[in-house]
Order: sequence, then structure tokens, then C-alpha cells
Amino acid sequence: ETLVVAFGSGGKFVEHVVREMRADGHKVGYFRPITLWPFPGDALEAASQDCKRVLVFELNAGQMIDDV
Repeated sequence: ETLVVAFGSGGKFVEHVVREMRADGHKVGYFRPITLWPFPGDALEAASQDCKRVLVFELNAGQMIDDV
């Protein structure tokens, strides 16, 4: 139902939290792009196809929000 998109050092934190949430029964997924240029838009679209919401976690000035 929920997909969290994150990259870099913040992405490792999000990965840990998503695993804990899944263990508690929450329907949450995780998308961590290896590179932001070129942005993997097709892969993100496929990963988020059945999601109700997509959350973006960033530790920067918002560079990824336009891509997502």
C-alpha cells in the first residue's frame, strides 16, 4: 500500500524501518535507486504500480522530489 523512496545514507535507515514495519504487519515497500542520473523512472513506476501512496525520504535540498 505504501512505497518509501530513499537513497544514500538515509536510504539505509529507511530500509531498516521498512523491515521493522513489515514485521509488524504493515504493507510497506522500499525503493532505493543506485543512481539518480539518469533517474530510474521506469523501475519506480513498476514498483509503485499498486501503491496507494509514495513517500520520499531525503537528506538534502529536495533534489529527488521532482523525479519521483
